[in-house]
Amino acid sequence: MTPINNLYKVLSELEAVNAEECRDVMSDYDSYVDDIQKKIYIQTFMIQYNNAKKYYRKGNKTGEKRSLIFAINVIQSNDSLTMELRNKNVRDYVTGTRLTPGKIAKRLNELDGVKLT
Repeated sequence: MTPINNLYKVLSELEAVNAEECRDVMSDYDSYVDDIQKKIYIQTFMIQYNNAKKYYRKGNKTGEKRSLIFAINVIQSNDSLTMELRNKNVRDYVTGTRLTPGKIAKRLNELDGVKLT
C-alpha cells in the first residue's frame, strides 16, 4: 500500500468515527484531520510533479503537460500548499531553482502555449 493510500485510509477511519466523541478525547482533532488532508494534497502534487519530471526526461511533452496541469490544479485548490512546497524545498526540474506555482505556469506556457487563468 502506498503512503497516499495509507493517508486516505486514516482519513476515512476518522470520518467514520463520531467527530464530537473524538473532540472530547483529542483536543486537536480538527487540526489533525486538516494535517492529514494537507499531506494528501502534498503527496498528490509530488506524484504528479515527479511524473512530469519523468516525461520531461523522456521528451514526452504531452505527458508532462498533463501531469503539470493536474499538479497546478492541486496547488490552486489549497492555498497553504505553496508554503508547504517552499518548506519542502521542491526544485524546478528544468532550471533547478525553487519551485513556485508561477514557474509551473511558465513551463505550461512553454508547452504548446497552455495559459492558466
